[in-house]
Amino acid sequence: AGSIVKVLPAGTYCVVGATEKRQRKEHEEIFTRAEKMMTDAVNSDNYQALFSAADLFASLGDFRNSASKSVECMQLGEKCKAAAEAQARAEARAKAEAQARAEARAKAEARAKAEAERRSQISALEAEKRQIEAELPSIKGLCSGGKRRAMENRLMEIANNIKELQRQTEFADR
Repeated sequence: AGSIVKVLPAGTYCVVGATEKRQRKEHEEIFTRAEKMMTDAVNSDNYQALFSAADLFASLGDFRNSASKSVECMQLGEKCKAAAEAQARAEARAKAEAQARAEARAKAEARAKAEAERRSQISALEAEKRQIEAELPSIKGLCSGGKRRAMENRLMEIANNIKELQRQTEFADR
């Protein structure tokens, strides 16, 4: 009861016991699970699952075509791993390029903002210079010497500030 007959070479027969029957059933279950794992892993490009399936197939020894399935899983796993690593490198490279573009854009915006600020300062200084130059001829009288010198000194400061701002603009353009 519960035994099956196994055909051996040269036409001999022997009775296979329940232990071997249970072991064969376990092997079938492992083989089926490994095949499903292999199929699922190939469909999802999961190389780690392919390596696990290869290990399961290898654990079965000579059962059915386990050895060839194990080799096939290892080869597919290596291919999927290489593809995943190449994808990761491409994504990292794309991220680095995007970051470099963002940094370049930020630098360009900062330079443009600084340039606009310098132009604004130059315009304000030139307006003050025109106002002082317009007011200077109308200063007359005995006590106007100090005020006149202060205005002339301010004109020299304005001229120096304008030159410095223009120099900064030329330096930033390089």
